[in-house]
Amino acid sequence: MRHAFWVACAVILVSSAASAADDRPVIQTGVKSFGLNQPDSPDWALQNLLRGGPTIWTSPPVLFAQPFGTKPTVSVAIAGIESGANLDSDRFGFSVEPTDVDASGFKITIRGMHGVLYGITVTWLAYGANKP
Repeated sequence: MRHAFWVACAVILVSSAASAADDRPVIQTGVKSFGLNQPDSPDWALQNLLRGGPTIWTSPPVLFAQPFGTKPTVSVAIAGIESGANLDSDRFGFSVEPTDVDASGFKITIRGMHGVLYGITVTWLAYGANKP
Protein backbone atom coordinates (compact mmCIF):
# COMPACT_ATOMS: atom_id res chain seq x y z
CA MET A 1 0.00 0.00 0.00
CA ARG A 2 2.77 2.41 0.92
CA HIS A 3 4.51 1.70 -2.42
CA ALA A 4 1.35 2.60 -4.37
CA PHE A 5 1.12 5.92 -2.49
CA TRP A 6 4.68 6.91 -3.50
CA VAL A 7 4.09 5.90 -7.11
CA ALA A 8 0.94 8.05 -7.18
CA CYS A 9 2.88 11.00 -5.71
CA ALA A 10 5.64 10.55 -8.30
CA VAL A 11 3.09 10.56 -11.14
CA ILE A 12 1.50 13.76 -9.81
CA LEU A 13 4.92 15.46 -9.53
CA VAL A 14 5.98 14.43 -13.04
CA SER A 15 2.71 15.57 -14.61
CA SER A 16 2.87 18.86 -12.65
CA ALA A 17 6.44 19.46 -13.83
CA ALA A 18 5.47 18.78 -17.45
CA SER A 19 2.51 21.13 -17.14
CA ALA A 20 4.68 23.85 -15.60
CA ALA A 21 7.24 23.44 -18.41
CA ASP A 22 4.50 24.05 -21.01
CA ASP A 23 3.53 27.30 -19.25
CA ARG A 24 7.06 28.74 -19.15
CA PRO A 25 7.98 31.49 -21.60
CA VAL A 26 10.07 30.41 -24.58
CA ILE A 27 13.08 32.25 -26.00
CA GLN A 28 14.38 31.67 -29.51
CA THR A 29 17.34 33.44 -31.12
CA GLY A 30 18.96 33.59 -34.51
CA VAL A 31 21.15 35.43 -37.00
CA LYS A 32 20.24 36.39 -40.58
CA SER A 33 22.36 37.99 -43.29
CA PHE A 34 20.94 39.97 -46.19
CA GLY A 35 22.48 41.89 -49.04
CA LEU A 36 23.49 42.23 -52.63
CA ASN A 37 23.60 38.89 -54.53
CA GLN A 38 22.31 36.84 -51.58
CA PRO A 39 19.44 34.38 -52.21
CA ASP A 40 17.45 35.58 -49.15
CA SER A 41 17.50 39.17 -50.42
CA PRO A 42 15.28 39.60 -53.47
CA ASP A 43 15.08 43.15 -54.82
CA TRP A 44 17.92 44.40 -52.56
CA ALA A 45 18.02 48.16 -53.15
CA LEU A 46 20.34 49.59 -50.51
CA GLN A 47 23.59 49.40 -52.54
CA ASN A 48 23.05 52.84 -54.10
CA LEU A 49 23.58 56.24 -52.52
CA LEU A 50 20.29 57.50 -51.16
CA ARG A 51 19.79 60.74 -53.06
CA GLY A 52 16.01 60.90 -52.76
CA GLY A 53 15.65 60.32 -49.02
CA PRO A 54 15.15 57.15 -47.00
CA THR A 55 14.94 53.76 -48.67
CA ILE A 56 13.10 50.84 -47.10
CA TRP A 57 13.64 47.12 -47.76
CA THR A 58 11.73 44.28 -46.08
CA SER A 59 13.01 40.71 -45.90
CA PRO A 60 11.18 37.52 -46.75
CA PRO A 61 9.71 35.82 -43.65
CA VAL A 62 12.14 34.61 -40.97
CA LEU A 63 10.53 31.49 -39.51
CA PHE A 64 10.90 30.30 -35.92
CA ALA A 65 12.30 26.80 -35.35
CA GLN A 66 9.19 26.09 -33.22
CA PRO A 67 6.05 28.22 -33.58
CA PHE A 68 5.00 30.12 -30.47
CA GLY A 69 1.58 29.68 -28.85
CA THR A 70 0.83 33.38 -29.35
CA LYS A 71 2.47 36.37 -31.02
CA PRO A 72 5.91 36.78 -29.36
CA THR A 73 7.88 39.92 -28.64
CA VAL A 74 10.75 40.19 -31.17
CA SER A 75 13.89 42.32 -30.90
CA VAL A 76 16.43 42.76 -33.69
CA ALA A 77 19.87 44.38 -33.75
CA ILE A 78 22.54 45.08 -36.35
CA ALA A 79 25.47 42.70 -35.80
CA GLY A 80 27.52 43.64 -38.85
CA ILE A 81 27.49 45.69 -42.03
CA GLU A 82 29.24 45.65 -45.38
CA SER A 83 29.51 49.15 -46.77
CA GLY A 84 31.30 51.01 -49.50
CA ALA A 85 32.81 54.45 -49.68
CA ASN A 86 30.21 57.15 -49.18
CA LEU A 87 31.52 59.47 -51.88
CA ASP A 88 28.78 62.09 -51.65
CA SER A 89 28.34 62.08 -47.90
CA ASP A 90 30.28 61.50 -44.73
CA ARG A 91 27.14 60.26 -42.98
CA PHE A 92 26.03 56.67 -42.58
CA GLY A 93 22.66 55.64 -41.20
CA PHE A 94 20.61 52.46 -41.21
CA SER A 95 18.10 50.95 -38.81
CA VAL A 96 16.38 47.57 -38.47
CA GLU A 97 13.05 46.62 -36.95
CA PRO A 98 10.85 43.51 -36.79
CA THR A 99 7.63 43.73 -38.80
CA ASP A 100 4.68 41.43 -39.55
CA VAL A 101 5.32 39.42 -36.36
CA ASP A 102 3.10 36.39 -35.75
CA ALA A 103 3.40 33.04 -33.93
CA SER A 104 5.33 31.42 -36.80
CA GLY A 105 7.81 34.16 -37.72
CA PHE A 106 8.44 37.77 -38.72
CA LYS A 107 10.06 40.00 -41.33
CA ILE A 108 12.95 42.43 -40.90
CA THR A 109 12.57 45.94 -42.28
CA ILE A 110 15.75 47.88 -42.98
CA ARG A 111 15.60 51.65 -43.36
CA GLY A 112 18.46 53.45 -45.05
CA MET A 113 18.90 57.13 -44.29
CA HIS A 114 22.48 57.78 -45.47
CA GLY A 115 25.23 55.81 -47.17
CA VAL A 116 25.70 52.65 -49.19
CA LEU A 117 24.88 49.23 -47.77
CA TYR A 118 25.97 46.06 -49.61
CA GLY A 119 25.14 43.65 -46.81
CA ILE A 120 23.90 43.46 -43.25
CA THR A 121 23.85 40.80 -40.54
CA VAL A 122 21.01 40.98 -38.02
CA THR A 123 20.63 39.12 -34.74
CA TRP A 124 17.17 38.49 -33.35
CA LEU A 125 15.55 37.32 -30.14
CA ALA A 126 11.92 36.24 -29.78
CA TYR A 127 10.22 35.83 -26.39
CA GLY A 128 6.72 34.49 -25.87
CA ALA A 129 4.33 31.87 -24.61
CA ASN A 130 4.71 28.21 -25.49
CA LYS A 131 0.93 27.67 -25.48
CA PRO A 132 -1.99 29.93 -26.39
